Amino acid sequence: MTWPPGWHPDPTARFEFRYYNGQRWTSDVSVDGQRFVDHLESSQAPGGGQPGWAPARQSERGPSRTFAVASFWVAFGAFLCGWIPFIFVIAIGGAAVAFIFGVMALRRERRHPARGRGYAIAGIVMAVAALGSSTVGFLLTRTVMQEVNAFLGAGPNSVAIDSCETTNGLTVFEGSITNEDTRRHAYTVSVSYRSNDVVADSDEIAVPSVAPGETAKFRATGFADATDVECRIDAVRGPQPFTITP
Repeated sequence: MTWPPGWHPDPTARFEFRYYNGQRWTSDVSVDGQRFVDHLESSQAPGGGQPGWAPARQSERGPSRTFAVASFWVAFGAFLCGWIPFIFVIAIGGAAVAFIFGVMALRRERRHPARGRGYAIAGIVMAVAALGSSTVGFLLTRTVMQEVNAFLGAGPNSVAIDSCETTNGLTVFEGSITNEDTRRHAYTVSVSYRSNDVVADSDEIAVPSVAPGETAKFRATGFADATDVECRIDAVRGPQPFTITP
């Protein structure tokens, strides 16, 4: 690649600009907008050439390693994050981008195999590994969603307060829950102890797996420095996420 015809910075640094006619540098020069005629001596021309010397070709450089390096690091980041629940979606996108970057880098470097080829190949391999890591992330995400849905969806049920007695500031609460669904459920029952409609204490009781149609008893205690304590059932949810129920 050579200079295009036109005014360019003087390669001899003797003037501000020198005109290049597409084949040779000419004697037409300019300084601060003033044009002059300069006759280069052979000793002044680069390489000892004659006046009107042609510019040396710019050294041909190989393609940039940007795509190759980006391919590796994007794929590496996707591999590290792919197993994390919900983040796996971003990791899949990163793996796809890294794979594309790696292929582009290899295509651009066919004539220059030494420039970034290793990064590109490593990026492609790491992108494939990131997809495997993302598969783990997908499975973990599905497990988390199942646990959350089970906690929020307790299914049809009915609860009853069997007794609520307070002695010396200690309230003993006994209740029962009936599974009215067609499948087995475990429950988390949230109760509160109130005096004059003010919450004095609260608790959460885990009720193990209850078969359809069956009723399970549960018991809880709370502390309330009052004599007129009222027991209330505030909410019934499924089992706490990632707890083992019998």
